[in-house]
Amino acid sequence: MSKEHEYVREFQGKAVEENEDLRALLQQKKYLERKLIEKQEFETKLQQLYDQVDGTKNYQELLNGLSNCRILLSEIFTREGQAKRHPVQSDQIELDWSKYGLDLAAYVTEHEQLLKSYEQGMLD
Repeated sequence: MSKEHEYVREFQGKAVEENEDLRALLQQKKYLERKLIEKQEFETKLQQLYDQVDGTKNYQELLNGLSNCRILLSEIFTREGQAKRHPVQSDQIELDWSKYGLDLAAYVTEHEQLLKSYEQGMLD
């Protein structure tokens, strides 16, 4: 029996909660959900800043508006600096998905009766 077949049989015999790949995927999901919430909150703050700046009528109002948003401006410049120091990295994890399924072509060629059926057009 091939290595893939053995892994599938082993995988199917265990509880899903015990699977390391599932745990990694769930951890990645939590991380991405947290990042999404952070980005949405940040975008809301940026929109509020834009609305405040857009409503100014003169230079003094602009300065007052910006001085009231020091924390947000600090966060903006901090994020910009971090983005420059740490270029975009892939947030995806790599999994060997082939171990969770069978390669149908390999399976058919390993079994003579299935191969004959395929050659006769019975497995289209």
